[in-house]
Amino acid sequence: VRNVHAKWPRQLGTLGGGNHFIEVCLDEADRVWVMLHSGSPILLVPPDWVVHRAQRAVVAWNQSLESSRALSMTIPWLVQMKSVTVVAPRRLHHTGHRVVGHLGRHGVNADFQILNRRTASAGKRLLAICRNLEADFLVMGGYSHSRMQERVFGGVTEYVLKNSRIATVMVH
Repeated sequence: VRNVHAKWPRQLGTLGGGNHFIEVCLDEADRVWVMLHSGSPILLVPPDWVVHRAQRAVVAWNQSLESSRALSMTIPWLVQMKSVTVVAPRRLHHTGHRVVGHLGRHGVNADFQILNRRTASAGKRLLAICRNLEADFLVMGGYSHSRMQERVFGGVTEYVLKNSRIATVMVH
């Protein structure tokens, strides 16, 4: 495990209070990954991220407890954004529009976009939408599917962890 001690301070978020289960692993590029099984939010930033005030946010909505927690915990930040787009799969377009209404009641001017998965995986498509919207902040639940389903079919969480180039808040 080379250079782990030099890398972990840049990659570790805060734990908050209460009991937590922490999963730490190394990927094939010797990057350290931490996932908190607690319900507390974690802010992930890419290694080359430059500190700035985020202006455009994407909220990934899949109607899970994890995405609901992530949404609720970030409303104070979303209120300050110039634009917020809620993204959900076509089958959840009704609840996606309800999320837009919920955000509106909190003073967030949000719109809605369907996540079309026909052309690519959900994670790849989600990050493509972030790029197209020039989003610099992503809000999502983490590991909302079973561990077995994530490993067999791949998952949005793992894809975003490995490929996101913007600040991301995840909640498990």
